[in-house]
Amino acid sequence: MAARAPAPAAAFDPRRGGFGALWDRTPRIAGRRPSQDDLIDEGCSLLLSSQRVEMRQLASDFQVGRSTLYRWFGDRDGFLGEVLWRLTLPSLRWADEHAEGLHGPSRLVTVARSFVLSGLSTPGIKDFVRSEPETALRVVTGTYQGQLVRAFAGMIQREQQASYYPRTTDAASLALGLVRFTESLLYVDQITGANPRAREGQLAMLTLLRA
Repeated sequence: MAARAPAPAAAFDPRRGGFGALWDRTPRIAGRRPSQDDLIDEGCSLLLSSQRVEMRQLASDFQVGRSTLYRWFGDRDGFLGEVLWRLTLPSLRWADEHAEGLHGPSRLVTVARSFVLSGLSTPGIKDFVRSEPETALRVVTGTYQGQLVRAFAGMIQREQQASYYPRTTDAASLALGLVRFTESLLYVDQITGANPRAREGQLAMLTLLRA
């Protein structure tokens, strides 16, 4: 019996597998001093497996001084922000690359909706915001939010350069509004106990983007 051919790469969809579906942990090199990337990868692994991320334990496991950890990341919130961004970015890039044939508001909404669906399909993220709602709110509205805003602003500017979006629109302000809306669907609604509805949210985002 002939071996089954592997599924094409296009069949893979992180919207069903969550943020961790595209995350690829970089192998540690034996004998090498732990790096910031090593710590972030470990944080990703812990978050995806719904384990609490403890700075003291990380310092012990990697034999790195806690002062070094705080110099690298500022505090636990800063570290969690880097962890969340490491998990988010591959899914965001995938959504952007697969929004083929779409331009302007429709493209941005499709990317944002895919981002929301990926997050909602990540049990570890949902467990984190439910178990540590105050921490999660600080993290998603901190440096992590700034990274998301810059990513979406870049998409908007690219659409503007291709004349698919008005050049008079301030990309940074529009990106901030879009990010705050997606965060409300993905994180804040879970923290407050509301039921996020990505499909209805897509229509609301279309209205926002066309304003």
